[in-house]
Amino acid sequence: MDDPVRLTARILVMDDEESILDVTSEILRVFGYEVGVATTGEMALEKYQEAIEEGDRYDLVIMDLTVPMGMGGGEAIKELLKIDPQARAIVSTGLVDEPLVKSYRSYGFVGILPKPYRMQDLERVVRTALSEPREG
Repeated sequence: MDDPVRLTARILVMDDEESILDVTSEILRVFGYEVGVATTGEMALEKYQEAIEEGDRYDLVIMDLTVPMGMGGGEAIKELLKIDPQARAIVSTGLVDEPLVKSYRSYGFVGILPKPYRMQDLERVVRTALSEPREG
């Protein structure tokens, strides 16, 4: 049974670790998604804005919570929602004790992907997030 949402979704993945970025984006492509990548929150916001201007917005953003050499997901989500109040984003982190993790929805995220994650976890969280109605 084909899932039309899955076949047409565009996902932007932001992570400062190249290996995670590579593996995650490849898995998402295997599932049939179109994928963009960014290594910092600043880069993700720039790519998201460009996509809107080109009329081909991203359906979902997966953001690493902590990025040592740039803006992480906690800051980037605020800016993303200013650009697009209807944006859907998942926070990804290994820091399960962070306050943001415990109440990720209050920060504007629609899902959470704890690291390390398996392929099945990634697919489940993405599919659930894509089924969330956009606000506004």
